[in-house]
Amino acid sequence: MKIISKNVDHLSNIERYDLCDVFSESASSKGLIICYALAACENCKLVSLDLIAKHKEIGVPEKWHKKYSETSFTTSFDDIESFLHAYDDDDFGRWTLTAIYQNFEVVLSGEKDKTVVSVSYPKDVKVNLLPLLSGIEATTYRYNSYDKKILKILKNEFRMTDKRAVLTIQKLQTHSDIYNEFVLVLTTGKYTNKSAAIIAEGFTAEKLNTDYPLSLLGAYNYLIYLREFPKEALEDLKKGLPKK
Repeated sequence: MKIISKNVDHLSNIERYDLCDVFSESASSKGLIICYALAACENCKLVSLDLIAKHKEIGVPEKWHKKYSETSFTTSFDDIESFLHAYDDDDFGRWTLTAIYQNFEVVLSGEKDKTVVSVSYPKDVKVNLLPLLSGIEATTYRYNSYDKKILKILKNEFRMTDKRAVLTIQKLQTHSDIYNEFVLVLTTGKYTNKSAAIIAEGFTAEKLNTDYPLSLLGAYNYLIYLREFPKEALEDLKKGLPKK
């Protein structure tokens, strides 16, 4: 998350943030995911949510505008999937959300495909928005379609947060064969036969895990390192990873 600006006008404090670390499987819905996460957030109370067409026709009243209260939002959308299904189209463009946070009313707004969020609140009060917005970024990592069994194992066995587990899968999936073998070993508890195991610069994940101070996950990440940067990875094995 980046702080873009903080200003004060005659009535309000106005702050702008870029939630650039938000998770989204589609670049066109990043702002929509932020909108949902804020509306469903437990740390602030939703008052109203307005979804508005992005572009207005000159001289023509706005044709597209949806408004929700806390109750109607909760009853309308069971989860993020139902919200995305309803509004991930070209008509919807802008959102404005009013909520009670730290006992004060704040107004947040953004666009469907952007991660920048603008926030305003009364001029004479002090509100710390960082816990709210950083929490929203972290929350969005729950809204993924990755294998939930694998995510659960990563979080439990490797003590990962949602975010780190998702990022771990994303990295491993850059090499589908390495990811598939990792999943097989992770779920069965047994390494692939040496004749069928993936080899990078003469090393298998089993050898890396057995002979060097690398965890199972570390071994598969090192396979990627060996494949992408073989010279550097081999040199690091020689000087930086003492054998067990």
